[in-house]
Amino acid sequence: MTTERDADGARHDPYAVLGVAPTASAEQITSAYRRLVRALHPDGSPGRDETGRRAAAGRFAAVVAAYGVLRDPARRAAYDAGRRAHDG
Repeated sequence: MTTERDADGARHDPYAVLGVAPTASAEQITSAYRRLVRALHPDGSPGRDETGRRAAAGRFAAVVAAYGVLRDPARRAAYDAGRRAHDG
């Protein structure tokens, strides 16, 4: 299956990262992305401790990568084709 890798090399399903279904519209994907970016942006919660900032930064990077795949129709189609091939 085609997946994106985060900084630790872990594989993530972009749909799962953004919390949307594979049938989600472009508007739903953008809405989920914006909601997550607001919640996870490193500058958004100055009260977090170092561990919390690192965790949020890692999740933020995964959200940005997932959105990069799903916002581009060609990349999304390629990802979806890989999912279908893997799922049989």
